[in-house]
Amino acid sequence: MNEPEQPSTERYYASTQYLLPADEAETKRLNKQHAIIVRAFEGRLALAPISLKTGDRVLESAAGSGIWALEFFEFNRTNGITIDMECIDISSKQFPAERPPEMRFSINTVAQLPSEWIDRFHYIHQRLMVAAMNDSLWRSAILELIRVIRTGGWVELLEIEMETLGWGIGPRSKQLCTLIQTMNAEKGVIGDLSVYLPASLKGAGFSDVRCVTRHVSIGGELGCDGKYYGEAGDNEDNRKKGYSSEEWRDIWMGMKGPVIRGGGYGIVNSEEEYQALLKDSLLEWKTSREAYTTFYTILAQLTATTRRLNKQHPIIVRAFEGRLSLAPISLKTGDRVLESAAGSGIWALEFFEFNRTNGITIDMECIDISSKQFPAERPPEMRFSINTIAQLPSEWIDRFHYIHQRLMVSAMNDSLWRSAILELIRVIRPGGWVELLEIEMETLGWGIGPRSKQLCTLIQTMYAEKGVIGDLSFYLPASLKGAGFSDVRCVTRHVSIGGELGCDGKDYGEAGDNRDNRKKGYSSEEWRDIWMGMKGPVIRGGGYGIVNSEEEYQALLEDSLLEWKTSREAYTTFYTILARFALNPPKTSFRANSLALVSIRHAHLGRKRTRYEGINTHKDIIPRELVRDGFGEVVLS
Repeated sequence: MNEPEQPSTERYYASTQYLLPADEAETKRLNKQHAIIVRAFEGRLALAPISLKTGDRVLESAAGSGIWALEFFEFNRTNGITIDMECIDISSKQFPAERPPEMRFSINTVAQLPSEWIDRFHYIHQRLMVAAMNDSLWRSAILELIRVIRTGGWVELLEIEMETLGWGIGPRSKQLCTLIQTMNAEKGVIGDLSVYLPASLKGAGFSDVRCVTRHVSIGGELGCDGKYYGEAGDNEDNRKKGYSSEEWRDIWMGMKGPVIRGGGYGIVNSEEEYQALLKDSLLEWKTSREAYTTFYTILAQLTATTRRLNKQHPIIVRAFEGRLSLAPISLKTGDRVLESAAGSGIWALEFFEFNRTNGITIDMECIDISSKQFPAERPPEMRFSINTIAQLPSEWIDRFHYIHQRLMVSAMNDSLWRSAILELIRVIRPGGWVELLEIEMETLGWGIGPRSKQLCTLIQTMYAEKGVIGDLSFYLPASLKGAGFSDVRCVTRHVSIGGELGCDGKDYGEAGDNRDNRKKGYSSEEWRDIWMGMKGPVIRGGGYGIVNSEEEYQALLEDSLLEWKTSREAYTTFYTILARFALNPPKTSFRANSLALVSIRHAHLGRKRTRYEGINTHKDIIPRELVRDGFGEVVLS
């Protein structure tokens, strides 16, 4: 039997990060591999439980030769559905020359998709990016997937196992496995994506995350008796028929360039030695029916509430110049951080990882009033629990070096804020920082037309009835200063809303950045979705003199949406309030009717006989805490 022709030694590589070539030989290999993968998953092009209709948008990332996209498009068209497809890759060399007009191919990366792709796709499919991505790129990619997928849409990621390798079945193929794993480790490639991706997707807020596994055989053309069996063996564990030995060899031949540039990774010293290693491995695969590889299809869906919170997160981070934290903190391993109103945990997970990449492993408590959005997977140093900032666990005393909280404006009235500030003082360590991020709800910059002004009036009326404090940029700094915090600061950022359609009616594709240099922020739909989430409270409250039914409220939102789309003047305002609890706080008395709230900690540095005036709602707490700290007598009046 003649030895198959070796692939050309002249290969084109589109990226130093991506280990495989992007040329004609690779196109042929990918097209063969496509058939193997489809066969492994019972002939199905997609596993996601999607029900597409004409006009729905699909994104194919890492499109390569476009073979999957072309077949998926045609499959839907034969069923009377004409979908709209975007197909991307980092090189155009493999793109098909002919394709339907509803299919567009472009050079893009999933780690940084076009900014105008917001809430765009009903379904996103991607294959075999394991060799192109490290942890940082995967994190960026998942944030981008959240940004571009529509509410209720599905993401489907197909990957191959690169940590536990089933094709090292002899001395030479085991050497090849060691070489590939060493190279992957040096480049930061994550081999166990069947574990990493589901955890990352859940942590980012995706729900209904699933992982479907298939084992695919390699080689086995020659049995131990030396007879030629003609195709990949199907051994007794019923693995799917898959790669021929030559097809599997060709994958690693495609990595010859990166291997040689990397110095051979302690296994080979030249091209000739690498080719000899592949030739010897080929023989081992041919004469064994034990070699196999494993494919995983990871499926995930994004729900409405989690989607909104997770999409809002990058808007806020971008508004504050990419910073997760503004407090001038210098944390070290073991320091304790509290995240209040944690939601999906997206801020906490990113903050933890940011510190870990800098060699600092912090200890985190993450709280919210419901566990429904908590991430399923998180590091052991992160604990999520149901608690409220207005009444934290009693054992948390002088505990945290840094406390972070976001967007509690709609959940708190004056009484709750007072209780919360007392709790902050109780649990923060001397010298620790508190960071509270809030949104302006008194002077609203998004009432820019008759209908959006009506919506503003409705929301403000509802908030007033519920005792919500809209001007937290004034209230919180005053309260924190009065409570004994020092170095209180308020950092403001204006964020644009809408502006996708200019006054000329043209589609500008993204939130407008108007002349006052506001940060690009919410799309009109994203801003509409916030207030759509308040439909229940609005209707239960009788519509607050503006609407009388769900239909009228939805019509108000749709009319407001159009005003935001056709204007570049709409904006909202975020405030980050920073406050430090002094190492040596001054002695201050409590006064119940004052905005100033003072922690019992102020007495810790004072006299043993201390008089507090005006305590009422906290009179059962203050004496107990003082006695615990050694005060012999507490006088209340």
